[in-house]
Amino acid sequence: MKRITAILILAAAISIVSSCSASYRAARAQEERELAGQIAKAVDESDLTIMITEIRPLVGPARSSNYEYKISIRGNHIKTRLPFFGKSNMAMAPGDDISIVFDDDVDLMRDMSRASRGEYNYMFRTRKNSEIWDVSITVYENGIARITCNSNCRDVMNYDGEVTFNPKFLDKK
Repeated sequence: MKRITAILILAAAISIVSSCSASYRAARAQEERELAGQIAKAVDESDLTIMITEIRPLVGPARSSNYEYKISIRGNHIKTRLPFFGKSNMAMAPGDDISIVFDDDVDLMRDMSRASRGEYNYMFRTRKNSEIWDVSITVYENGIARITCNSNCRDVMNYDGEVTFNPKFLDKK
């Protein structure tokens, strides 16, 4: 009798755990679908704010940024100030700000050929004095973003980030 009771209790416990696990997976899948919908809408409207989580210079170790930097896309307007670590081939005076700074209207090209797989690509070119920047931004449906900044005068810089919908980080134009 004790053995049957123990087996019944064990079966009930397994049933409860299995039920909880299934409901967690269903809730998680729903959250992922909602985020993918928010990302698709933000990409479609070109209205994104990406918080930089990791800075990846061409040479040297990656650095965490703790959400200190962001890049905002509002229509064809790009606004950002990103740190630069690397070699520069242009003359800099002591105290010059070597950050990567954009606050410009650009010809923003969108490549939606991989949208069905949850990958959205933006590309633009901009000029600052004699420096030409080619920038590529890839946003995934899970909210992760990858940014590559390539200059004719500096080493390539890569950044990883997350799309945010938190109002305190958004700067509407």
